[in-house]
Amino acid sequence: MMTAQTCSVFMTVGVSVHRYIGVCHPYKSVEWLPKKRVTSFIIGLVSFSILFNTTRFFEVHISNVCYRSNIDYYMPSLQPTALRMNDLYRQIFFGWAYTLVMYAVPFTLLIGLNSMVLSAVRRSRRMHMVSQCGAESEEFSKKAERKERQTSIMLIAIVLLFIACNTLAFVCNIMENMGAEGVIYNTLVTFNNLLVIINASCNICIYMLFSDKYRMLLRYYLFCDWSRQGDLLVSSVLN
Repeated sequence: MMTAQTCSVFMTVGVSVHRYIGVCHPYKSVEWLPKKRVTSFIIGLVSFSILFNTTRFFEVHISNVCYRSNIDYYMPSLQPTALRMNDLYRQIFFGWAYTLVMYAVPFTLLIGLNSMVLSAVRRSRRMHMVSQCGAESEEFSKKAERKERQTSIMLIAIVLLFIACNTLAFVCNIMENMGAEGVIYNTLVTFNNLLVIINASCNICIYMLFSDKYRMLLRYYLFCDWSRQGDLLVSSVLN
């Protein structure tokens, strides 16, 4: 679970970097973001996420199997190991490494990059309004600019949702580092898990709302439209 969350956090950061380069440095995007480099980033991200969370597999152990009367089922009972209770491990991993890697670094990058993207989108909109006053723009140019702006707004919405749904996790991490574990902490952890689920579930709604391309591709794969007409549809969308 934590490996998947680490992937999700830095994949969001990677998308923001990709959008920042595409909007703020459009003439260098082809040189800086070839397909091979993007693929290497994804492979490296997955590898890093697995390595970073390796010690978590040794934090708990099965103490016994208990009967749960509320669900009428026997379930294993998990207890923390000596590693999980070690003060030095908790200070290094949760106090420093986890806080920096999962919250401080990605949140700073997301806020900074998307602020610059939003500023660039606003400048582009003002320039577009000025050009319209001076002369009539070409239809193709206006359509391309509109799609670029719409894509940027879509990704900013995804990042804002991500920050809103993961801020509580940052608060819970600080409370755990301070030893403030109690009824309030347990309640916040429950809401934190709910927000993480909401974040993972709502991204598709944002894509559907802003992206015509995504709606077409989703329809293509959802209904298994493997016909020649479906292939032509996808080709036209990607181009």
